Amino acid sequence: MKYTVTGTAVTFGIGQRLKLSAAQIDARRHVLEIDDEDKGSVMATGLVTFKRGEELGLEDKPEELPRTVSDVLTPSSSVPSSEKRKSDNAKSGKAKSGKAKSETPDLDELEARLERAEKAFKDAMERHGISIAKEPTAEQRELIKAELDELRAAKLAYDEAVGD
Repeated sequence: MKYTVTGTAVTFGIGQRLKLSAAQIDARRHVLEIDDEDKGSVMATGLVTFKRGEELGLEDKPEELPRTVSDVLTPSSSVPSSEKRKSDNAKSGKAKSGKAKSETPDLDELEARLERAEKAFKDAMERHGISIAKEPTAEQRELIKAELDELRAAKLAYDEAVGD
């Protein structure tokens, strides 16, 4: 069943089966196991977030969804076309006047920044032989300080933009 995110954002955890567009798969490929790319059938291997206005497919019926999810998702057939136009304008970054909204953060850009920071942090941990399972020593923290600082800044910027 197709759903539209009508809340600020929705996040799914590991193991969630989804049907996504090619663009959605490309943007989140690092946290997806692709079952059938042509059909958009995927499974989350990490946390996957979708912002207001995005459409996605779930096997669950609306009454089967957890409340935290059903509060921010609406079956696509129930979303008024005016609401879809608003989300389309938000995606393109244009207001009714046709001008770009400079005061609204670009969630795609913030999400991409967060993904880059997560990858850089993971790579730095591997490069220095630091295990995620144990608390790093002061010396180890110093080796990954720049990547950790960027990861924290990217996460903070993204969370502020989506209202977490």
